[in-house]
Amino acid sequence: MTSDGKLTEREIHQTIWASAIGAAFIGGGATLVFPFLPLFLLELGADRENVALWNSVVVSGMFIVGALIMPVWGALADRVGMKKMILRSALCLSISYFLSFFDQSPLHLLGARLFQGFSFGFNPVSQALLAEISDIHAGSAIGTLVGGRAAGTMLGPFLGGILGSLAGLRLPFLIAGIGDIGAFLLVLFLVKEPAVKTNKKHKGGIITSFHRLSGNNKFLTLIGLIIINQCAMLIINPLISLHIIELTGSSDHAALLSGLICGASGIAGVLGGPFWGKRGEKWGFKKVMVLSFAGAGLFSLLQFLAPSVLLFGMTQLGFGFFTIGGVTSITGGVSKVVDPEEAGSAYGINAEAMNIGNCLGPLLGGLIASRTGSLGLVFISSAILQLAAAAFIYIKVKEL
Repeated sequence: MTSDGKLTEREIHQTIWASAIGAAFIGGGATLVFPFLPLFLLELGADRENVALWNSVVVSGMFIVGALIMPVWGALADRVGMKKMILRSALCLSISYFLSFFDQSPLHLLGARLFQGFSFGFNPVSQALLAEISDIHAGSAIGTLVGGRAAGTMLGPFLGGILGSLAGLRLPFLIAGIGDIGAFLLVLFLVKEPAVKTNKKHKGGIITSFHRLSGNNKFLTLIGLIIINQCAMLIINPLISLHIIELTGSSDHAALLSGLICGASGIAGVLGGPFWGKRGEKWGFKKVMVLSFAGAGLFSLLQFLAPSVLLFGMTQLGFGFFTIGGVTSITGGVSKVVDPEEAGSAYGINAEAMNIGNCLGPLLGGLIASRTGSLGLVFISSAILQLAAAAFIYIKVKEL
């Protein structure tokens, strides 16, 4: 650290990569247990008749609590320090998994998952920290972080399925908790935060910060766009297995093929995060947003037109590559439109908006498919959302 309290170039690069690897651990732990969560609920005593309901409550409850709490943790990070809040998140997440390891009933699991939602915050606060220390290179830094999380999210279900089948359904919870301890240690020893924070006056309380951000039209536009991006992405993903059955005419291997195709989308995220982050720095985040939304819309249409599973998988790869561009460019753009003193609050709200989009997408996709009886209209709806967003950005959004 320099004499004026700023980080050296080596410390900045060290912080970026430690944060990205930590995000991979956090993302991997979050998805490690997804493949068998309903089976674990059955093991804990849930009836087969209501296991689907229990699963929905456990998953949705976690995300609802997370959506409510993330803006608060982000605002606290502005006041008590970002590294402290990142450490708090990693430690509490590990505790939630250790609690799940010892669960004896579905109600116990629900409690542990609600506490997990309360522990959310690692990624949004890390984004705020990287944006602060990277300055003009915030796009690349955030892209690297997004790529790290995508890598963990992609590998988690595969590792969880293998561990669950070989060693029982409790072990993955223990491994997820240990992985989050690893993220905690990476942040503790390798992540650096500037000793001197310029422009951090913190006038007013948390509510005051939210009030100021609510009057920032550029920020609110980006929040709306991240909701659309996530909604358009998740409107499709839960229905992939059904679309594969339509393409093949059989349910044989549909689960395996769905996993492979979703994995391909995850690979696109790993590659796309750093790529789009660097493009945002060179071209401007507005251009990257236009390209990302337009490209994702085009690939939504190509998915609808793909006549085989192989071509559908290739279009999913392209779709994932462009949707991660939307996440990276919007997240990078947030640092350009908010004051540094409100970065934590802003990225907490950004993460909350992502969760809202993640919830709306599956609901909208299921509603369209059930009411019309056509999966094709779901792909078309996704394309319309993304192409309309691209046109809006091109016409209305100023350069970022």
